Amino acid sequence: MNEESKARHKRPRGTGRIYQQRGSSRWWIKFYRNGKVYRESTGTDNRRRAEKVLQNTLGEISQGKFIPPELRRVLVGELVDDLLTWYRTVAHKPTFAEDAETRWNLHLTGFFGDMRANQVTTDSLMRYRNGSNGGGESTRARYGKQGAASLAESLQA
Repeated sequence: MNEESKARHKRPRGTGRIYQQRGSSRWWIKFYRNGKVYRESTGTDNRRRAEKVLQNTLGEISQGKFIPPELRRVLVGELVDDLLTWYRTVAHKPTFAEDAETRWNLHLTGFFGDMRANQVTTDSLMRYRNGSNGGGESTRARYGKQGAASLAESLQA
């Protein structure tokens, strides 16, 4: 490979890198954020798709929306468990923790429990509100047209 072709294939500084690991057909990306190196699989064998993944990741970094890979794996259920523990220990609100835990178990666990925290969006909240509550029946079917009023009445009973 001559010097001219090497220079043509070199990426500009700060734009990450795409590579394949030995023995793998998958493309990987390598990039830096705040001086820390990140390497992750793109999940694709297609170089152009891998390039898009890298471009999207660099875009998230420049917009301040980047979530490190280790934080992408946090589940909503894990966050709720931590919150309930905090209520019981640090905040000294055991009755509030019990009430919150009951509501979580009755209404939210089925829909949000195994969802990754970074996947909770306005759309997912609207799907929960308008659709299934995790128990198989829709929130509207369970609580009727009044919705919140019926829910409040059923919780007071």
